[in-house]
Amino acid sequence: MITRSHPELPPVDFKSPAPFGVGGYLFNMKIIITEEQYGRMFNSKLWLRRNYDLVKQELNATMDFTRDRICDKDEYEDFEYYFFAVFMDCLHPYYYEEENFDYKEFQSTLTDMFYVECTEFYFAGREKC
Repeated sequence: MITRSHPELPPVDFKSPAPFGVGGYLFNMKIIITEEQYGRMFNSKLWLRRNYDLVKQELNATMDFTRDRICDKDEYEDFEYYFFAVFMDCLHPYYYEEENFDYKEFQSTLTDMFYVECTEFYFAGREKC
């Protein structure tokens, strides 16, 4: 909705999502970026959310692949490093073409998002050893 701060001007009704003000007027606008602009600002959290089904599928594949190695790792930190390295390798075919890709940031984001699943997976597997 555009509102005017000047009392002599009649009100104008205009609806749009994001408000900002310029010279006494309040405008609502959407920000639209092109694919080229998006490529310059790769955000691992957005990429993971956009491809969540694929990431979840690769998480299950990683769990299947690493299930036999749980008993080989006495410390959780060793298993966590191994698990997320394998997880990154499973996702590699999907992110390798991304420009401005930051491997460390992506791995950190994966660790933050799937830390609980990895921890539960490890300790459930350790009980069977």
